[in-house]
Amino acid sequence: MFDIRRVNLPILLLSFALSILLWMHVKSIATGIEPKGGPASFSVELELRKQPPGTVVVGDFPKNVTFTAIGPIEEQRKIDGGLLKAFIDLSEQPLDGRYRVRLETTSDYQVQWRPSNLRLPISIEKEVTRRVNVVVEAIGDFKLQDYRYDGATSDPATVAISGASSLVGKVKRARAYLNLTSLENNNTQKAKVELLDDKDAPVTNVSMSTDTVTVRAFIAPRPPRRSLLIQPVWSGTPEFGTTITDYEFTPAQVNVDGPAELLANLSVISTKPINIDGINQTATIPIELDLPQGVRLSKPEIITIKVFVKSSGSPQTTSGGP
Repeated sequence: MFDIRRVNLPILLLSFALSILLWMHVKSIATGIEPKGGPASFSVELELRKQPPGTVVVGDFPKNVTFTAIGPIEEQRKIDGGLLKAFIDLSEQPLDGRYRVRLETTSDYQVQWRPSNLRLPISIEKEVTRRVNVVVEAIGDFKLQDYRYDGATSDPATVAISGASSLVGKVKRARAYLNLTSLENNNTQKAKVELLDDKDAPVTNVSMSTDTVTVRAFIAPRPPRRSLLIQPVWSGTPEFGTTITDYEFTPAQVNVDGPAELLANLSVISTKPINIDGINQTATIPIELDLPQGVRLSKPEIITIKVFVKSSGSPQTTSGGP
């Protein structure tokens, strides 16, 4: 006779084992010890809080910090990364200039949080404010016929700058450009303001009360113009035994503007006294012109004179050029 009990025994054992596994799974869920999976990471925007009044943060720091959640998978799945907030409390005492990175959550998740950076270096300086003059610099070619450019002003004439004391201290001037080429239609322009150091390099991370000014150019009818040769006026004497044999101006002549009645009486333009006292060799000397009142150079430029000197015992030579 066929024994049914022998056939059912393996099935009974398998059923018992499955029941044990199911009971263990239910118990693990009830006690919250779900087997751990891979940790979940969240990139969280970093905030700076409780900054001391009258101070400013200098330099760069990470805008985001990565926090890794280590714990049960079910807990990780509950986390809404958009509700996480990372911050540094600047009122705390730093450790070697490095501040503790903290995390703020809306729920008490049963996980361990591990930041990518436990501490970050933050530099804080005193904030200072001062005013600097705006200097207008002309660029481009002035194309208006029968007129001349007589300078420009900016409105406002000064700007207030604020920032870290070390950065504000670098600012030597504020510059605004005036494009002379575009003055044909309008003598006012909007111009951006740049903050520059003593080497004319831009200074950044300093705020301004305004970064745009109105530049107004002064344009006047051009007065009569005349081209004149330059006449030297000497001061002193060369070293004993030497002689000045020739001289040469660069440029050889200059254009001047002024009232017609003044220009009509000018045939040359004299220099201010040129000091040649003790000169003993050929030399190039910068000079100034002795311009009559009301007369000005049409185009300001550097003027030099090359003085040719020879020893009295040498054959006399002259030169028509440098």
